[in-house]
Amino acid sequence: MPKMKKCFIMLEENLVKRLEVAAKVEDKKRDEFINEILKDSFDRIIEERNIDKKALDKFIEDKLSFEELAKIIGYEKARAARVTKRIGAKGKELLKSL
Repeated sequence: MPKMKKCFIMLEENLVKRLEVAAKVEDKKRDEFINEILKDSFDRIIEERNIDKKALDKFIEDKLSFEELAKIIGYEKARAARVTKRIGAKGKELLKSL
C-alpha cells in the first residue's frame, strides 16, 4: 500500500453526500474512492489547465523549486528543464516547448 498522508479539505455538502453514495456503490471507503478519482483525473487536469506549462514558467522565474517542478512534470523532464534553464535566455524558448 502506498504511503498515505492526511489532508483536510472542505467540500460542498452535496458533493460529500454524492461521494459517500458512490463509494458505497463501489464497496469502498470514501477516502479510497476519492484517492482513485484524484489519481484517474489528475494528469488530465494538469494538461487541460496547462499547469505543466505554468509550472515551467514559475520554475524559470525562480518561483518554483526543482523538486516542486518534478512533482508536476516528472523527474526526467524537470532535469531537462534545469539544464536548459542554466543555458540562459535562449533556453527559455526550449523550456516552453517541453
